[in-house]
Amino acid sequence: MYGTQNEEVDEDCSPAELKPQSPYAASKLREEQLIQTLTRTRGLKSVTCRFGTIFGTSPGMRFHTAVNKFCWQATFRQPVTVWRTALKQVRPYLDLGDAIRVMHFFIEREIFDGRIYNALTLNATVEDILNVIALRVPDLEIRYVDEAIMNQFSYRVGRRRIESLGFQFKGDLKLAILETFDFLWNARRAG
Repeated sequence: MYGTQNEEVDEDCSPAELKPQSPYAASKLREEQLIQTLTRTRGLKSVTCRFGTIFGTSPGMRFHTAVNKFCWQATFRQPVTVWRTALKQVRPYLDLGDAIRVMHFFIEREIFDGRIYNALTLNATVEDILNVIALRVPDLEIRYVDEAIMNQFSYRVGRRRIESLGFQFKGDLKLAILETFDFLWNARRAG
């Protein structure tokens, strides 16, 4: 969603800093704007959460995002494909358990203040993720690709607003990656 060149962004960044880098991000921004308009003009009770990229195990896991995709590739001894230009770019990531807890937090406390909240467990680079995966797969093969990526920016996302409400993130990237490997190894043996 954030297409900024600022080092860190938060929910109060200017509209000029919201430069969606994909059709998906552009549609998310339009949806946010619609919700905010309905909140202002029609009294809709709302809250908007900007989730980082989800990681962690679930029955309906998806494998198109960085952490889960890399774990899948490493489990099946495929080279992990990484955009060369993305290796050191920082992005926000959200543990699945934290994502669920965020939703419960707002619903249970009935916090529908119409504001935007960033929800992320951590900011990390692809290199950070690969270093954790290499703990489980020491001979990890990485294949760098030079295809153009949609979002060329590196940025950190702040989460002070949600933390100021008392929410505490508890997810752990290393633990989630190890659990993902266990999940995939068990599925591989069963299948």
